[in-house]
This record gives sequence, C-alpha cells and structure tokens, in this order.
Amino acid sequence: MKVPAAIFALLLMAFNASASEEGKSWLSAPAGMNEESGTPIPTEDSCEVPASKLTNALSQLAEKTLIALDPTTVKSLVGECIKIAANKTPYLVRAVYGHRGTGHYFVRRVGDDLLVAHGSLGRYTTYSKSALVVNLSFAPKSEFIMVVIDQ
Repeated sequence: MKVPAAIFALLLMAFNASASEEGKSWLSAPAGMNEESGTPIPTEDSCEVPASKLTNALSQLAEKTLIALDPTTVKSLVGECIKIAANKTPYLVRAVYGHRGTGHYFVRRVGDDLLVAHGSLGRYTTYSKSALVVNLSFAPKSEFIMVVIDQ
C-alpha cells in the first residue's frame, strides 16, 4: 500500500507535535521563578542519564520527581560521569529539555527546593523528558522543572 506524500507529511507532523509535548506534564516552576533563581549547583555535581539508560530512569521517575540513590545505582546509570562526595547524596531527578543540541541544564537550590531548568535556542516549542543524577548537600522538599527557549 502506497501512502500519498501529503498524507504522510500530515501524519509525520502530527507525530512530531505529540512527541514535542511529552515532557510538558513535568513542567512545574511557579511564576516568578527563572533559571537564575537560587544558588547554582556546581556542574560537576550533575550528569544527564544517557539515552541507553533513560527508559529505566524514566520508569523510576514515573511517580516521583526525585529519588535518593545508592552508589551502585549511580554507577549503573551514569558510570564515571559523576563522583559521589562524602558529604553529598546523589539523587535521580526529573528533567525536561527543549532543543538538546543548542542548550544546557541549570541546576539550582532555591531555599529547600531543587530547580532543574533547560535553556536552549530554537524556533519552536518542544518538551522532551530526560533525567539527571545530581549530588546534593541537602534533601530537597520538592523539585521544580522549567524549559526556556530563545530564538
């Protein structure tokens, strides 16, 4: 069965539209909060879970926004990407990115909460789920997630 090009194009656009919205349900930053709120977590204390381990990480985060991890789990999720410090606890946390290739994450402490923001460049809005492992010197009460896309 041959699908006409116009129908194929419409189906592809519909698929891309739904795929670009899959992370929107995880966004949770309150009004007034931005990627510069609070105190930055050092970049060496966070690492994105690679695509090969992402399905496992996302399934763990289906019902919780963040989970404390043991050293064995950290190593299985991100390998040597992050070093566990004696005075910090590693957490698996939800993350959402806009345009992966043009952006990066901002991880910040805002009071007793954690903010994970992704900033990128792009011409359209998109939200894709991901996960980070983050070493923290505090136990977050909650996590906020945001995406900032600039043209």
